[in-house]
Amino acid sequence: MTNNDLSNGYIQAWDDVFAYADNLQCNWLVSKEIFNNRILPKAIENPELYAIYIDDMVKTSGKKLKRPGTLKKAIRILKRIKIAKRRGEKLLRSALVELFSSGIEEPDFAKTALHKAGYAH
Repeated sequence: MTNNDLSNGYIQAWDDVFAYADNLQCNWLVSKEIFNNRILPKAIENPELYAIYIDDMVKTSGKKLKRPGTLKKAIRILKRIKIAKRRGEKLLRSALVELFSSGIEEPDFAKTALHKAGYAH
């Protein structure tokens, strides 16, 4: 994987989180679609890398989370998941739900991270 691929992965993951969070309050069906069609497949493909993307997004944003312990727990779970079994996908889904409940469902996290990385929204 090249640095450009890695950078594009970060930006795409952050953009997906922003789109999910931005639609969550007013258009939850769009958020559900984004979660199921964009966020979940990327997390299934490589849960550990997705955890790194999200952790870096939070750090880059520089914002305080409502529940930082929840984020750490979800990141730890994502880094350990093996998707080989059906249970793995169920665990992944619940880890993602917990991840978003930590406070990154606020659009400012992804928006600020994207802005600081040079990708304005």
